[in-house]
Amino acid sequence: MATTTTTNFNSPLENFITSVKSGGLAKPNRFKIRIQPPRLLNYALNTARLASMYCEVTNFPFLNLNVKQQMVYGPGYQRPVGMEFGGEGITVTFLLDKDMTVKSFFEEWMFIVVNPSTFNVSYQSDYVSEMVISQLDENENERYRVSFVDVFPRSMNIVELNSTAQNQFHRLSVTFAYRKWLPAAQKK
Repeated sequence: MATTTTTNFNSPLENFITSVKSGGLAKPNRFKIRIQPPRLLNYALNTARLASMYCEVTNFPFLNLNVKQQMVYGPGYQRPVGMEFGGEGITVTFLLDKDMTVKSFFEEWMFIVVNPSTFNVSYQSDYVSEMVISQLDENENERYRVSFVDVFPRSMNIVELNSTAQNQFHRLSVTFAYRKWLPAAQKK
C-alpha cells in the first residue's frame, strides 16, 4: 500500500501573514529612552528621569561602513576601512514641563561642557555620559536596545514663543554628540 505525503507549499503572502501574526511588527510609538546625567550632574537624576519621560520623538542611529576602492588585478572592489556611527549625532525632541526643568537640565549640562563665563572646555570625563534607547513591544518588554557611549548635548533648538498658539505645547529638540553606539548584545 502506497503512502502519500502532502507537502504544504505556502505562498509568500501566506508566509508573511503567518510571520506577522505569530511574531508581530515593531511599532515606532513603542520606545523608551534613558538619559544618565554626567558625573557633575548626578544630583539631577530625577530631572534626567523627567526628561526621559517627556521624550516625544527620537530615532535609532545609522551605521555606515567607510570603504575605499581597491584594485589589485581586474575589476576593482570596495574594501572596508572604517565605521561611522551616526555622523552629526542624534536628535531627541522633548515636551517641556511648565517650569522648564527639562530645558534647564540640558542648559546646565551644556554649561558644564563649555563654561559660559570663561569659555573653558571641561575634561571629557566630567561631561560625557550614557544614553539608552529601547524598542518596546505591546507589553512594555524591551526587544532591542542601543547604548550611546560618551554622549553629551551638542545643540538645542530655539523654543518659540507665540501669542496665537493657544492649545500647543513647547517642544525642545536636543542634538546629542556621541563617540559610538552599541546594540544590547555587545559590551563596551
